[in-house]
Amino acid sequence: MVVVGRAAAQRVVQEQRDQEEREHAQQREQQDRLKREREIDGYLGEVLPYLLERAREPRDIKLAAEEIFGLTPKIKTAIKPQLLQDLSLNWLNSKQRVRELVDNWLETSRAKRSAH
Repeated sequence: MVVVGRAAAQRVVQEQRDQEEREHAQQREQQDRLKREREIDGYLGEVLPYLLERAREPRDIKLAAEEIFGLTPKIKTAIKPQLLQDLSLNWLNSKQRVRELVDNWLETSRAKRSAH
């Protein structure tokens, strides 16, 4: 009887440890996800300056300042999921990746407008 009680107690203790480990792992995942989102939000700060830069180029997009400021949040919202999935993204290559995604968004948007 004592052996059975001890085994049951050990199982309970092990289950508690396992539960604590799962909770800690979930907390670490959540912290990592929030850290990554803050990092990506920082990278998204490149969208507006890049749009302004492109608008200054005579052969490029023709957008008024009001349009650029209106498009910026739309573009950020559209490209953020892609940036979050890009595991190789870091501060060294983030600027170029954001620019690529903005260009893709603009091209897709331009194609949709042309189709209508």
